[in-house]
Amino acid sequence: MNDPTEIDYLRHVGGIVRSVTGKSDFGKRLAEDLIRRVERCQVYVVSFSQTFNNLSQWRAYAPGPTGVALEFDPSHFGATPVLPTTYERRRRASDDSFAERIRAIEREAVLDARAISRQAFIDEVTHDAVLLKPPEYADERESRAFKFSEEPDGFYAGRYGMTPYVRLILPRESLTRVFLNPAADRRSAALGTSLFLKHYGYPNQEAFVFSSEVRN
Repeated sequence: MNDPTEIDYLRHVGGIVRSVTGKSDFGKRLAEDLIRRVERCQVYVVSFSQTFNNLSQWRAYAPGPTGVALEFDPSHFGATPVLPTTYERRRRASDDSFAERIRAIEREAVLDARAISRQAFIDEVTHDAVLLKPPEYADERESRAFKFSEEPDGFYAGRYGMTPYVRLILPRESLTRVFLNPAADRRSAALGTSLFLKHYGYPNQEAFVFSSEVRN
């Protein structure tokens, strides 16, 4: 998770925890656990768009004739839900609502119950952070799936340096179509991609270059 909006949201809630609980051990641990979700990369996100013909996304993520967009059917994702992003600046819950929840958790007398409520609160806040984006990005029509994990499966060299990742294993039938970059040669690119798909066990997936439907 590396979107500034997500990180700022978790830090904001961490600040509310500190203001409500003062210097208590409970408040300190809760705030640290929220920030740890960011600093130790414990949340892994995969992003999808509900549209394939947004030109600004082609320019940003797949410049040049070699880029592709993969279309998936999320009904084949099993236990991995794909949820729509909310485009707004306001918090899903008010600061007063957060403060009330935090006080209620701190008052719980049974330690096991407090631990369960505390973890549920952290997961809920992280869930909101992952699905919240500024309204100026609404044209992306983004949906996301995410996973909590203590350890990554590996690393790759991304735009932010060495980036940890976890694998999302999807069945072959979840891939439905491959859209080729509008700058690609229509005939040769589609033919080559179709042969590639069939060779690697995807005989029923379509591959084509589009041009007339691209939106700015």
